[in-house]
Amino acid sequence: MTKVNTVKGFLKEEKEGIKDIAIIDKTKYKPLKQNQISDNITKGLLEPKQLSIFDGSATTNLNTKKKQEFVLTIEKFEELENILSNELYNNHKANQSAGKLLDSFLIKMTENGFSSSIASIPLKEYAEMTGKKDLKELRNRTKSDLQVLKRVKFSYTPKKKTKGNNQDYMNIYLFGGTEGIKNGNIMFKFNDDFFKIFADQKNFLYIPTEVLQSNEKKNPNTYLLYKKIISHKRMNLGKKNENIIKVKTLYEYCVTLPRYEEVMNTTGKQVNQRIIEPFERDLDIIQEFSWCYDTPNPPTTFDEWINTNIKITWKNELPGTNTIIEGREKQQKKIEKAKQRKLEKELKNKKD
Repeated sequence: MTKVNTVKGFLKEEKEGIKDIAIIDKTKYKPLKQNQISDNITKGLLEPKQLSIFDGSATTNLNTKKKQEFVLTIEKFEELENILSNELYNNHKANQSAGKLLDSFLIKMTENGFSSSIASIPLKEYAEMTGKKDLKELRNRTKSDLQVLKRVKFSYTPKKKTKGNNQDYMNIYLFGGTEGIKNGNIMFKFNDDFFKIFADQKNFLYIPTEVLQSNEKKNPNTYLLYKKIISHKRMNLGKKNENIIKVKTLYEYCVTLPRYEEVMNTTGKQVNQRIIEPFERDLDIIQEFSWCYDTPNPPTTFDEWINTNIKITWKNELPGTNTIIEGREKQQKKIEKAKQRKLEKELKNKKD
């Protein structure tokens, strides 16, 4: 019988209602409270940004469909020149490993039931999670990533300005004042407001550790493509489009792929070689699912490609999916009952 790794702190599973999985291989799957905020932060870290000439901060405004604008800022970005590659620094971007470190912190806090705003990961465990073998190199990379995360803040401002909200905004920092590597443990204290967002979130999904182990050099787009596919699945569990996603949705999120306008302004205009082929290559490398276009023949032009859907076929259903679906169904029934009681009360008042 295969030995299945268990993790201290998973008594929380029963409280959260993870009852649809008898045994979860925790070397293969990790619990992660993922939401629109964490998705935006990951994208924002890797997206090119504008550098302020006043304070040296790097900022990007993410185009979301929500009523509020989401702006991500890496403060004092100029101080990171010595720890980022020239390509990343010149485009004011962070390394993918910074996003993976944030994911890993959220995984550890999910495992521990979000009992503390201080996330702690043994360096050796982090190496296993991310598939790294050189601990010295990983330690140096992690020290740099901590310097990035401690500078991150995001802000909300209303998209539709009115007299009442014209001056409204909200800044939330990730960092809560303590970070470092001590006695072989990576530590990061999160801001209380950021921590509360996730602590209050009830449901979570188990994600494949393969997400964190993508090769950033050979397959630079796999991490973001994978993250978006899981996010899409989580939001659409139980719906017809749970495993069907638009190429356009993936392309808009995967900022590591060149932008179409950028490619068309270069000599040769190699759209297939620079966008479509890397997209397909970095999906093909994923082991947890297979994928295909939803058209009889693969798209041959960018216009065809961007307007196509892809279908995902998972080899194993992600643990926790049934629980989330059941939870949403219960919540919907509560809403419907509340509406019914309100209607009955209104009818009764009219009769009286």
